[in-house]
Amino acid sequence: MRATFDTLCVFLLLFTTKVPYFYNSTILLFLFLSLISFFNIKNVYRNFKYINTVFFQISTWLVLIIFISFLYPFAHSTYDFSIIKTFINQLISLLVVILFLINSFNGKKNHNYYINIIIASFTIQSIIIITSLLSPSFKSIIEITQSDETIYKSLVSYGGYRNLAFGSTQFFGLNALYGFVLFLIIYVYENNQKHPFLYLIVFLLAFIGCIFTGRTGLLVGTGLAIYYYFSTNNRSIKRIFISLFVLTITIIFVVIIISNFLPDFVRQWAFQLFYNFSESGEFTSTSSEHLFKEMYFLPDFSTFFLGDGYYTNEDGSYYQHTDAGYMRNLLFFGIIGFLTLALYELFIIKKIEKNMYILSNKQQKSFMTSIIAYILILHIKGEVIGFLVSLQTMLFLILFSFQLYVSYKPKNNHTR
Repeated sequence: MRATFDTLCVFLLLFTTKVPYFYNSTILLFLFLSLISFFNIKNVYRNFKYINTVFFQISTWLVLIIFISFLYPFAHSTYDFSIIKTFINQLISLLVVILFLINSFNGKKNHNYYINIIIASFTIQSIIIITSLLSPSFKSIIEITQSDETIYKSLVSYGGYRNLAFGSTQFFGLNALYGFVLFLIIYVYENNQKHPFLYLIVFLLAFIGCIFTGRTGLLVGTGLAIYYYFSTNNRSIKRIFISLFVLTITIIFVVIIISNFLPDFVRQWAFQLFYNFSESGEFTSTSSEHLFKEMYFLPDFSTFFLGDGYYTNEDGSYYQHTDAGYMRNLLFFGIIGFLTLALYELFIIKKIEKNMYILSNKQQKSFMTSIIAYILILHIKGEVIGFLVSLQTMLFLILFSFQLYVSYKPKNNHTR
């Protein structure tokens, strides 16, 4: 029962949806968890004292970034504060994660309990996506959880096939989460070494969800999952080869089956990289060509260092009409602002690393390398580093759950 409650909370936190009278599910969770904290005060106090220092440190980082985001538009006399909403949402999500964990955590839960909860949430989301694809009436119900802008964009640009998931997080944001979860599934399996068939099913469901949300997370997430499997695996070469062979054949089989049920538009979009490779011998897509030819350009000297103080245009579109992550940072607050975001993200990742005593040095190194590489690569496509609220929420969950676990278990009880 407790795991069900935890999964529901994490699901509503990661896949935020609009809620009448409460704005969205994150605010609703904040109010609900604040209320039950009064009836669980002993556990709340005990857990919070273990994590309060890092919580205040991350909060300070976010307040600093919000201050900088106020400062640059004033300095440039643009008065464009539209970026600040994202950092405020991130701060609220941080508060909800803290409230959730200090109410939920007890010393009996293992190191990867909350990562398994995250994976369970995405398994449910994948089932929703598949059901939405097969049932238009079910999709109509799911669209109640989405904004009108999301529904319109999916209909106009993608034939209505990229808003199949529950909640407001769709398109690149949801795809970035799915790619990260592909890696997390392999990480948990490698540290568990049990129920391989179950983890294969879960991985395939996440893989299917990733197909319908985008290509970037699919390619990068799968690549890093394979990297982590190879870099931490102590099995024989023969067993590694057999495992990868079975996974590859299974994925190919699933993709073939799925593609037979997909409309031509979705099939051409989802597998465009492979179609282009078979025709031209190059792994390219219209989005990747558009990204590097039009979304990236060399700004002038002052913009590179100090930015322009613009985040959006008057019509709500992105400034300079680019949505590429590194360009968005440079155009708004230059290299100094970007480095502030990068240092903030690195602070979180280093804190995760500090609380990974349960892993060997080899596993720890591969885990951290995978996270950093994933974030840096995806930032080429869209804003991820220190910015993407749903991904930051996942990192908060991992960090503070690890920290609580280590606080309950003396360090000398862990193997490295």
